[in-house]
Amino acid sequence: MSFTRLAAIALFALLAACTQNSVAAAEEPHLTVSVEVVNPHREVIAGQDLTLVASLISRGFDNRFDVLVTYIIRKEDGMLVLSESETVAVEVRNSLSKRLSIGEDMLGSYVLDVTAEPLPSTGKKASASTTFVVTKMSKGESNFFVYALGSLVVLFAAATLYEHHRVTVLFKLSEESLRRRAEK
Repeated sequence: MSFTRLAAIALFALLAACTQNSVAAAEEPHLTVSVEVVNPHREVIAGQDLTLVASLISRGFDNRFDVLVTYIIRKEDGMLVLSESETVAVEVRNSLSKRLSIGEDMLGSYVLDVTAEPLPSTGKKASASTTFVVTKMSKGESNFFVYALGSLVVLFAAATLYEHHRVTVLFKLSEESLRRRAEK
């Protein structure tokens, strides 16, 4: 055999081995997760809910299967603040909307970790994380809500008094027309 022919056979064998490995790796089932904080500017007011959307995408799984999804909130220094889990079904893609309660005393920057693990456990987990900030409602915002609520109460009272006056006038007119008819 010539050198060129041997080199071509070796190159073909190497290419076939690489292709076979990449196909086997591509067929291995795996799960992908992404997470997004829905709250504007990724800010949450202390005492309110953090709203998030987690997207799960399965690749290489044959059928629908269960996934254990764990939501973890921790301070930036790593201290665990909150942990919740739920089991969801995934076929190809599943988007989950979740609300997590934020305590009144939780001010500062936090990390949200979302982990997804196929059930029964294969030991292969997918995870994603993002950050968010917990702030306190300012006095200006608080006063705005008080003034807005007060204004609504005053408007409701004025509308009720106007309606009462209108009904009273109609009733008097009806009473007078009945008397005139009775006198005729």
